[in-house]
Amino acid sequence: MRGFFEPNSVAVIGVSESPDNLARRIVQNLHEFEYDGIIYLVGARGGRAFGRRIYKSVSDIPDQVDLAVVLIPARYVPDVIEECGQKGIRRAIIETAGFSELGKEGKELEMRLSEAAARYDMRFIGPNCIGVINRANGLAVPFPGLKNVFGRGGISIISQSGGVGLDYLNMLASENLGLARFASIGNKLDVDECDLLEFLIADEQTSIICMYLESISDGRRLMRLARSTRKPILLHKSNTGKLARDIAQSHTAALSEDDAVVSAALEQVGIARFYASNTLLNFLKVLPLPPLRGNRLAVLSRSGGHAVICADACERHGFSLVRFPREFLEEIEKHFRAKVIRLTNPLDLGDLFDYDVYDRIVERTFSLEDVDGMVFLHTYVSAVEREASRAFLKRLEEHSFKAGKPVAACVSTDSEEMSVLRRTLPHPVFTTPEDAVAALALKRDYRHEVLEEPRVEQAGLDIDGIREILSRCEAENRPVLLDEGLRVLELAGIPVARWRVAESPDEAAVHAEELGGQVAMKLIASEVSHKT
Repeated sequence: MRGFFEPNSVAVIGVSESPDNLARRIVQNLHEFEYDGIIYLVGARGGRAFGRRIYKSVSDIPDQVDLAVVLIPARYVPDVIEECGQKGIRRAIIETAGFSELGKEGKELEMRLSEAAARYDMRFIGPNCIGVINRANGLAVPFPGLKNVFGRGGISIISQSGGVGLDYLNMLASENLGLARFASIGNKLDVDECDLLEFLIADEQTSIICMYLESISDGRRLMRLARSTRKPILLHKSNTGKLARDIAQSHTAALSEDDAVVSAALEQVGIARFYASNTLLNFLKVLPLPPLRGNRLAVLSRSGGHAVICADACERHGFSLVRFPREFLEEIEKHFRAKVIRLTNPLDLGDLFDYDVYDRIVERTFSLEDVDGMVFLHTYVSAVEREASRAFLKRLEEHSFKAGKPVAACVSTDSEEMSVLRRTLPHPVFTTPEDAVAALALKRDYRHEVLEEPRVEQAGLDIDGIREILSRCEAENRPVLLDEGLRVLELAGIPVARWRVAESPDEAAVHAEELGGQVAMKLIASEVSHKT
């Protein structure tokens, strides 16, 4: 997988002199992100672009090429991959659409594509994707035009959808969250999410892994990989219902799975599932913070109204608000100009405008043994308190890490000032009390650590008998029938209701008498689900 992200040379195939040519955007992105390798341009008509020669074929390139990025009509892709293989190229990213997501003809093209790649031991990402980004070396090969606005960091993204992937990238840029690597995998005909996940788990640049999937290629492998790492894995698994199946099939050739099974399996191995971008954003904001070791919060606010809203959010998310010691509140009350606010938790600081005192209050609050985490609600007019507020918000993170307890900073100010905060603060900020508290709830509830592979206790387990039944079903290309399923459970040592198989009304009557008279009858047939 490293070859997809760290090539020394890239050939962009499909470039022309036309300004509307999509492959030209790939070259523009490589320049925009200052890719540190060699770029070759390839297009059937030849010519020049970006001051470079456009080779008519990859075989015309005089040097070795590490990675081919292909964006040409689908019908030509298998032959071009064949040519890449002959050239000695062993990695390709195929951004072209028009394969199995469009039906039978596309599936035949995929078969030819796979056969060509297999002949030369070539691995490829796609087809029907937008490629990869590596912030470390400037490799950026999506065909949508991009600007290099992504900070470097530890978040890596695997997305089956190019559009959703771009949505995540925009989110990172707007919130100043650093990107490590990005991969759009489309139809995942060869390289799939498990291949890339295994790479990212071992990747030193990556600390958090985000995935968007419409189908899961290998559930067992995915679970095994998730158990093997302490890195957080966040997954949006869509295509869960009947209404989504048709569009997902035509979008990335994805098939739907049993969603309840998917959710249970993900929870079992510590993969955090989310359904909305806002939840993902909250995850990404709080995961780098110190751990939340309990359920007890302190809420500090410059606005009484925001304090009330935050208290409601705390209750909705199952938090408790710490009862502050009397001596602690009396110490704070000394700094107030007027005794017009009754101090409690949430702590209303509306009568206090001394930022040095804020610092002392935050430090003192964190020192309380009963406090597990904090929400600080900061409302200000940027034209008046801009510099003081920015400096305090930076110090807020320092207090948090010094105490080893998380703080969710919620800021209410003008949009221009919020934009500056997102670009300059070393920690994320929230814009509503609900989001701040919801993020801390995610921090509280999400636990991920290296897990051992589950071991099956084989005492009393008839493995050979189970395998015989399952092998027979597989050989006959049919599902497990009701009586076979019951027998598998018995062979596994799992208690089931007493049962018999009857092949005639008379035999059914005999069995019913043996079982006590009151029985349920179920139909056994390979062509129908069992029914009472």
